[in-house]
Amino acid sequence: MKQERICYNMFVMLMGIYQIQNLVNGKCYVGSSSNLPKREKQHFNKFKNGKHKNVKLKNAIKKYGIENFEFSVLEYVENIDNLVKIEQYYIDAFDAVKNGYNVCLMAGNTLGIKHTEEANRQKSERQKGKYTGDKHPMYGRSGKLNPFYGKNHTEEMKLTLRLNNRNTDKTHCIMGHEFTEENTIFQTRKNGKIYRNCRECRRINDRKRYAIAKKKKMVEYE
Repeated sequence: MKQERICYNMFVMLMGIYQIQNLVNGKCYVGSSSNLPKREKQHFNKFKNGKHKNVKLKNAIKKYGIENFEFSVLEYVENIDNLVKIEQYYIDAFDAVKNGYNVCLMAGNTLGIKHTEEANRQKSERQKGKYTGDKHPMYGRSGKLNPFYGKNHTEEMKLTLRLNNRNTDKTHCIMGHEFTEENTIFQTRKNGKIYRNCRECRRINDRKRYAIAKKKKMVEYE
């Protein structure tokens, strides 16, 4: 029982709401994660590489310097179903969209974000000619130089790619995991179509369900 309680406490300490705060002006970005240490590492690695998708936060890092930003936990959360709700509370409490670095009004999604016509035009200009001719990553890589040379898809993979599947054109799942052959699960729905799902996402969800079930079991024993 003691060992189970320690494991559960360790799980809880990984999940919660965090902020990335500008130590110069006090502005912050509010987020949530089921693995806080990993999320902190992801943020700062992207800052250093200049690949962070949050433009407001990325520009602030360039202006003030990464050394003036601090990652801290606002609240640990026990139930994963409450993550987004509590994150929304802190976004509203800190007014993190108008007076901070959050982009979305609603926690957990990017719905409602509309780019200006000028922003769309600039994005279009940047993409023109980016992957054409010798700029294409596969340029000149034919025959034995092609990374797929000598390899074949399995029959199951061929069948799935032939189907009118809504996500066959995607290389990654919504959580960013790549759809490799080892990381892909095929499922047949009631409509008879075969869909693919991310094996890593299923593992993560299984671990979360296991932790929640373990918590309920511990409560029953008490």
